[in-house]
Amino acid sequence: MRRWRVVLALVVGGALVGGAAGAPWSRLLVWLSSNWPMPCLLVGGAAGLLCGLTWLALGAPGREVEVASIALSLGGLGIVEIDLTSAEQAVLWRVFVELATRVALHPLRAGEGSLVEASNSLHDFFAMAREQLGQAPVRAHGRGRDSAQMLVLDILNGELRPFLSNWHPRLTAALAGGVTEANWSQADEMRRDLEVTRLRVLEIAWQLGESLGVARLERILPTRSQPRPGAAAAA
Repeated sequence: MRRWRVVLALVVGGALVGGAAGAPWSRLLVWLSSNWPMPCLLVGGAAGLLCGLTWLALGAPGREVEVASIALSLGGLGIVEIDLTSAEQAVLWRVFVELATRVALHPLRAGEGSLVEASNSLHDFFAMAREQLGQAPVRAHGRGRDSAQMLVLDILNGELRPFLSNWHPRLTAALAGGVTEANWSQADEMRRDLEVTRLRVLEIAWQLGESLGVARLERILPTRSQPRPGAAAAA
């Protein structure tokens, strides 16, 4: 779709340049001067509108993720290499943005923060990522290597589902029964499990950001536990 917009913008631009080259400029200037200022304002506004539409057609707004393939280290799966289509690049960028803004990626020290907020943050991310997968186009058979969809599924099923399926319903049931976080007997155990999950997901966020070429990750993400040399690489 973007290719057709670029082609259309170039055709329109070329037609305008061709028309301008053969225009009777001397007569046009005389007419503009004699009817100033309204025609001049209209011509200027039309030129500005045309430039704006061309800019939009060429896809200037937004963050263009320019990567062809990435490699990430995922827990027991080892190095996962992924060839990316433009649609998959967009999926991974949205997943990274969601991860980078999650409360659950920040440390939750004993006696600080909220288990409910952290748990809900991961639960909401799970739902968002699953929705993104449902909207993403199916990878054509025979393209080889893993897909962005498989990477997101690995994050959801391998990193988040074990924690959420274990703790989210237990915490919800405890709170519904009138127990508070402060006096819940399993709060410390949940915090320890949350920290393990947080560090694993945070490492994925760092690798994903590095692979997508995001600048100044240290200002976006919490400090990773132990940077892995060569853990993420752009191909």
